[in-house]
Amino acid sequence: MKNLTSKIILAAIVLLAHPTFAQVGIGIKAGIGTGNIYISQDEIEGELRGDNVLGYEAGAYLLFQKNIVYFRPEALYLFRQGELNDIDKSKISYHRIEVPLIFGIELPGPLAIEGGPTFHHILKVDQAYNNDLTIQKNGVGYRIGPALRFGRLSIYANYEGLAFSGGDGTKLKEPYRLNFGVQIGLGHNGNLD
Repeated sequence: MKNLTSKIILAAIVLLAHPTFAQVGIGIKAGIGTGNIYISQDEIEGELRGDNVLGYEAGAYLLFQKNIVYFRPEALYLFRQGELNDIDKSKISYHRIEVPLIFGIELPGPLAIEGGPTFHHILKVDQAYNNDLTIQKNGVGYRIGPALRFGRLSIYANYEGLAFSGGDGTKLKEPYRLNFGVQIGLGHNGNLD
């Protein structure tokens, strides 16, 4: 997984260094999300499940744009909390860093379609179920969805999943999550409106 991650990051750096990307900007974003989680352990048959786990995300991004095509690497902090389906209805919360590499294309009007791979690192998991539970910390996923872009302001909705969590042991899976939020461009060179 480290090799794949390194290749994607290297390709993004080479792409970004190319002079055709004359428009470069930075910005911030924040949003809310809901989705399901599954916790699977090698020692336990079946999975613990949490439905409608709510949370928020916030972070910063760079924006590289050429005509109607853009690339937006992001650095996000995510917090989620909810209830598991075990007998005691245990609470769970977790903190995660996520790095989405979003590629987008603008369509007529303010509409854009965007998506790309995401790289995850879990910082901390708090749960009442089992305090000895050790979750695999790294994973790879995806985001895809529409955005409405009005100059420096964008409103987004995306479908996200954590597709792979490496290593042995307990895994936290998010087969899907729906995110909604806003992002605001702060500075730029070139003409990003």
